[in-house]
Amino acid sequence: MSIDFTIRSVKTWDMKKEALPAVRKGRPPSAMAASHAVIMDAVYALLAEKSVRDLTIEAVAKRAGVGKPTLYKWPTKATLVLAMLCERMAPKLEKPTVLTRNSPCGFECGA
Repeated sequence: MSIDFTIRSVKTWDMKKEALPAVRKGRPPSAMAASHAVIMDAVYALLAEKSVRDLTIEAVAKRAGVGKPTLYKWPTKATLVLAMLCERMAPKLEKPTVLTRNSPCGFECGA
């Protein structure tokens, strides 16, 4: 015995999976994640224009379009700059596989 279910006069077995809208699993991206990316972009852009010494939290907030309290996630300017460097620059650096006495590492290795 088969039961015929219909939804708005469309039989369910006639519906294809492609016809259903894709459902995104998990939490939607938060505004905090979006502002984090904008802040990192602002720090990167400002450091292209001026030195770390001349960089101010006020300038970062203004460039990012956020309030200064949003930047309190980073306790100091140094931690904000280091966070940007770790996110944007460090993944692109080539990691050494072997360090020998004659490696061009910028310092002398002790014997």
